Amino acid sequence: MPGADAAARCLARIEAELAEMARALSEGCDVAPARRARLEGMVAMALESGLCEADDLGGRAQRVLGDRGALHIAGGDAHRAVRLLLWQRRAPVYPTTSD
Repeated sequence: MPGADAAARCLARIEAELAEMARALSEGCDVAPARRARLEGMVAMALESGLCEADDLGGRAQRVLGDRGALHIAGGDAHRAVRLLLWQRRAPVYPTTSD
């Protein structure tokens, strides 16, 4: 079983990544799919190695992301599917022709 220090570092890194993504979204920027996939992998590794529990990670993600996204964790102990869903404000739409 990993030590408490390793778990704390892992959770801090995941929260920092989530906070950076939430900041980018709040500024109107997008988050690259590769960056989301990397974080999903980090979360899956943390779960499979026993560094944290799914409920704990889901709650932390909800606190950090707020209304900017959600972390979905599905499956049992043998295999878990992790999906990070992010959304940003709709872009303004301007007409290209006049009436």
